[in-house]
Amino acid sequence: MIIDAHAHAFPDHGGASGYPDVQTNLRAQQSTMANFWGRMLTNTLERKYIPGPDEDVNFRVGKYGRYYWKKYGREIWLQRFPPIMVEAEWTPEQMVAFMDFAGVEKAVLQAGYMEPNYCRQYFAEALKKFPGRFIGTIVTEYDMTKSEKRRMAEVEKIRHSWKSWGCGAFSRVLSASSLVMTPNMTLTGRPSPVSGSPIFAGPVSSLRRITWISSPGLRR
Repeated sequence: MIIDAHAHAFPDHGGASGYPDVQTNLRAQQSTMANFWGRMLTNTLERKYIPGPDEDVNFRVGKYGRYYWKKYGREIWLQRFPPIMVEAEWTPEQMVAFMDFAGVEKAVLQAGYMEPNYCRQYFAEALKKFPGRFIGTIVTEYDMTKSEKRRMAEVEKIRHSWKSWGCGAFSRVLSASSLVMTPNMTLTGRPSPVSGSPIFAGPVSSLRRITWISSPGLRR
């Protein structure tokens, strides 16, 4: 079996993508531009043109994979996606079509590209529509500096995503100070309420120390 361990499916970036409205989503995307500077093609490399998270630069999603904004009187663009994408979306249907063409039997959908809670629902629908073709991952906003109540709420989201929606792995941890994850432990190091839930090694933001355990979900 051929498994693509890094695949994507996401709704139109020019829409709300699970956020309260389009503008909230655009602000979320605008805040990530510094992360892509120098990695993605742009019409300038001068860092002064990177938009601030809350800066009014008329940030917008264009066609053929580009983001646009205007700063210091200059129109700036960043090539976020391949130009083959007329609109900034990649549906599960498109992903399956490319998988079939390349002979890939299963793909791990990397979480992100939309509001984290909405992402879990979006992946759940994809897994239901294409049984056996996808392994869904989740983003957790688990933060060890937050209250026990908030941390346990995130654990409950993880449990629900795994048991009810079939998401089989972690993709990203958005906030944490240090983290050791195993299939039988919670993120706090206590016996897991989701014992046996698989773990997947993915990118991490704001993390000082981490130990990754490979996901049993990839061996399904």
